[in-house]
Amino acid sequence: MLGLDSNEKELSFDSYADAPQRGDQAFVPSSFIPPDAENLRIRAQTDGSGSVVSYESPSEPLGDGCQPGSFSEDPPLRARWWPTDVPADGLLCGDWGVFEKEGTTYAFRG
Repeated sequence: MLGLDSNEKELSFDSYADAPQRGDQAFVPSSFIPPDAENLRIRAQTDGSGSVVSYESPSEPLGDGCQPGSFSEDPPLRARWWPTDVPADGLLCGDWGVFEKEGTTYAFRG
C-alpha cells in the first residue's frame, strides 16, 4: 500500500454531490466528471498541480473539450487504487488524460 507523501492529500466522496463545489480547487471535481459519478477519489499535490482521480459512472466524460488522443506524460502520482498499467491512449479533456478500465474512469494531470 502506498502512503501519502507529505506534500500530497487524498479525499474520497461517495458521490459527486458530496464533493466540494468550491474552495480548494484540487478537490473540486473537474468539469468533465459527470454529476452521476460515484466513489469519487482525488489525490493531489498540495504544492503543485499534479492530481489523479477515479470515479464510477454510466455516463461518458462531459464537454466538447474531450477528444481522443495519446498521453504525452505519465501520471504524476500513484495511489493504491490506481491501476498498474495505464494505456497510451484515451481522452484528452483540457489538461487531463482520461481512460476507463474495468468500469472505473481514471484521470490524471501533471
